[in-house]
Amino acid sequence: MKPPGFSRGLGPPQLTGFGDFYWFACEPPEDSGLHPAEETARLVVDIVGRRVPARFGLDPVRDVQVLTPTHRGPAGAASLNSLLQEALTPRLWQRWPTAVAESTASARP
Repeated sequence: MKPPGFSRGLGPPQLTGFGDFYWFACEPPEDSGLHPAEETARLVVDIVGRRVPARFGLDPVRDVQVLTPTHRGPAGAASLNSLLQEALTPRLWQRWPTAVAESTASARP
């Protein structure tokens, strides 16, 4: 269940006693040309890749899970997966097409 007003961009009700809950408001600067969902995706990548590991000492690949309510769009699962893979495993991500081509070629008779 979503908090009242959540769909209209309102934040959650004031929560107390939850030391591990953080709310990040995300509004891109007007001159950035970014859609709020694009800015949200950038913020998620920064939180997962830099802020969480620095603050809590967690491994962003092994210890962090990102949930999103939608599959499509700039802040949807498909886009976030690509952005996070690129940010968290850049060397592997850059080599991925080559590795897939090599493994496919070696599997052929």
